This record gives sequence, C-alpha cells and structure tokens, in this order.
Amino acid sequence: MAGIKFKVSSGELTSNSSSNPRTILQLYTSVTSMSKSSVLINEISVSFKGTNISATPAKIEVYRQSNDPPSPSSLTPVTDPDDSNTSLEITAQYAQSYSMGTEEPSYGNKLMAVYCHPSRGWTWKAAPGREIKMDGGSYLGLVVSTATSVTVVGRMVGEQ
Repeated sequence: MAGIKFKVSSGELTSNSSSNPRTILQLYTSVTSMSKSSVLINEISVSFKGTNISATPAKIEVYRQSNDPPSPSSLTPVTDPDDSNTSLEITAQYAQSYSMGTEEPSYGNKLMAVYCHPSRGWTWKAAPGREIKMDGGSYLGLVVSTATSVTVVGRMVGEQ
C-alpha cells in the first residue's frame, strides 16, 4: 500500500419518514487495480440537518455490500491533502434520492450499527490497527434509516 490518503462525502440527501434503510454512500474497489493491495477505512461520519429535538433517533449501519445501489450518482474521492498529480483506484457513489423505490444493494456482513439523534452527527474513528479493510472488488456501504424527514450527509476517510 502506497499510503495515499483520501476522503469522500455524499451529497445532501433528504430522507423520507418511512424508516426504510438507504445506502447514502458506497465505496467500491476495482478488482483489477486493487488485486495486490487494499484500502483501509479509518473514519466514517454522518451529519444531519435536523432541528426537532423530540425526533426519533436515526439508525446508522455500515455493511459490506455486493452490488451497486439503484441509480447512483458518481462521486470522485479526493486525495487528502489535495494532490492533483495522484490518482486513486477507488470509486464512490451515493443515492440520488431517498425516495427511489425500495431497492437496496445486497447486504453482507454488518460491521457496525449505532443510533444517533437527527439533530446531531456521529463519527467513528478507527483505533490504530482496527481499520476496515477493503480488498479488490469489494463494496462498503453507509446505510441510514430515519423515522422523520431530515437531510443527511455521509463521509468516509481512508488510505489506499
């Protein structure tokens, strides 16, 4: 691993009040480019733009996934610090709309789950040696379920 640090954030996504889980951000590592290396995720965060202090907490989950979400918008992870001469071998995508049907990527192992009030935010930072490892050809999804309508943004930070 070359130790190239990166970050990626989803666009703003306004949830509906159905509590249906939605993959708000997904990373993908290419099979061919990552066959001899891996990606380490060392920070994941979710922020909400909620103002209702009596709202039901949102559920935030991180899953290994096996396919793309329906109709995703592409995102380009950026190096951190920004370096236009360095190319990353990962891609990212996010759901364009919270109300796009009920189809979701296939969920694999659940790596973590927490509840967070939608007027706050949540950040996970890996302890040294406890990062989430992604091998070539793998997907990692950040999934949020809310019981109230609220705007949400997801972010992942890692190293390739």
